[in-house]
Amino acid sequence: MSHPLVSGFQAPPPIQARLTLNAIPGEGCFESVEALRKWLEEATIEFVVRSNSVVFGSSGTIDAATVADRDKVRLMFDDEGRCFGFSIYSPQAKAWVRCGTPGELLTIFRTEATVERDMEKKLLKNGWLLCDGNVTGSPNLVGSKPSPNMEDPPIYTNNEFFQKDEGEWTIYTVIKVA
Repeated sequence: MSHPLVSGFQAPPPIQARLTLNAIPGEGCFESVEALRKWLEEATIEFVVRSNSVVFGSSGTIDAATVADRDKVRLMFDDEGRCFGFSIYSPQAKAWVRCGTPGELLTIFRTEATVERDMEKKLLKNGWLLCDGNVTGSPNLVGSKPSPNMEDPPIYTNNEFFQKDEGEWTIYTVIKVA
């Protein structure tokens, strides 16, 4: 293949993703969103990198991942069908870990009962830290002002990184550290 400037052909992109879908069941219509979600979870994603190396991926929920999926990148969905990005299996952590770049911030809308459980379900327990000022190695992005009585805890104010209704954060932010 000649150079694109000489041949007039555009160079191929450095990474290509090919999505392989199964045939649509029935008469080509889904009867429910649940049926559509299950069909999408069975998709296969193939990443082709221009350096001639190929990485295969899979998609679906954590519970649907098999041992054979552990050596592949996985496009992860939660139990309600919401996609929360790519994950890899970490043998050291013995768990799926959400991909990210060190220093990357993610602001999350909590869907579980607690932030702790939400982070676990969204694969944010390994390599990600909560940015609430209580964890060494992460910035404090919680909006607060000192309380009038110095013995009381600070008064939290909602901002774009952390928001609270009653006692638990409804929106929280994490940072990728490893």
